[in-house]
Amino acid sequence: MLFDKMPDKNFYFKNRENVKWKCPGLFEHDKALFLLHDICKELNIQQPISFVFGGILSNWNGGRPPQLSTITEKELYEIFKNYNERNITCYLTFSNYNITKDELDDKIGNLVCKVMSDLNSNNGVIVTSDLLSNYIREKYPNIKQVASVIKPHYEAPNFDETPDYYNKLSESYDKVCIRPEFNVQIDFLKKLKHKDKIELMVNQVCFKKCPIAKTHYDRSAIKTIDELNDSNRIRFCQKKSNDIQTYDQHLNNSAEQIDKIIKLGFYNLKLKGRGASPNTLLSSIIGRYIFDPTGYFPILEDYILNKLDII
Repeated sequence: MLFDKMPDKNFYFKNRENVKWKCPGLFEHDKALFLLHDICKELNIQQPISFVFGGILSNWNGGRPPQLSTITEKELYEIFKNYNERNITCYLTFSNYNITKDELDDKIGNLVCKVMSDLNSNNGVIVTSDLLSNYIREKYPNIKQVASVIKPHYEAPNFDETPDYYNKLSESYDKVCIRPEFNVQIDFLKKLKHKDKIELMVNQVCFKKCPIAKTHYDRSAIKTIDELNDSNRIRFCQKKSNDIQTYDQHLNNSAEQIDKIIKLGFYNLKLKGRGASPNTLLSSIIGRYIFDPTGYFPILEDYILNKLDII
């Protein structure tokens, strides 16, 4: 039988069993993530994902080009409910820093917030702009908010923020994603007062203290469909994602570094990867960071990918 060797308990290393993983894939690979959850439930092993995030074409979108250009209210309800019924919380990347007052009436952004607010299931948004954050807080008070990892690129462009910067953000936001440069700075992490509110991105492949990161985010926030076509996307980055292992200035954390982070009591870990194929998402991102320490992912992988008809 395919799963004869699968354990029914103690699937994760003891120090990782409390980690709450936030993964990409919302609006992109919903079918794959639903299937992954359902298979884990069938096998009586801990579900791997607590949160999922993604973007939609909106004046509020930021960070990376959105995965979805249009959606109906009915479809939004269905997608969110399917995740929430699996105890997976959804987050929208509304992390455009340069939002104006006129853009607060964005149709798609408000529709998403309305649906989230109606469901009242702890779904939330990832924001950079204080203007947008205050607007959502006032109009949709039950929506959770995460301060985006992009925020300090605008507010501390010289990478000189202190632990107090994040401590103050933690008083205003439900969670705060810190810049990956600080993931390995133990003394810095120890000075963060609200560990339960701190989120760490552990697979960032950008350069340390990248000098063009802010420009990258500015250009990624361009919102027209034409400018989101592949031929017009940003081409000026200093590295290629497939060269990640060939240079030593990337921000990708090793398994040993992640274990140190967890040992310090930081359990909210985030995986980037919007725009990845379903195979890459399951194998190179979720498989590598969540399942690989268990040694059982190869058994799950073929089964899941076969179910999805992508191998």
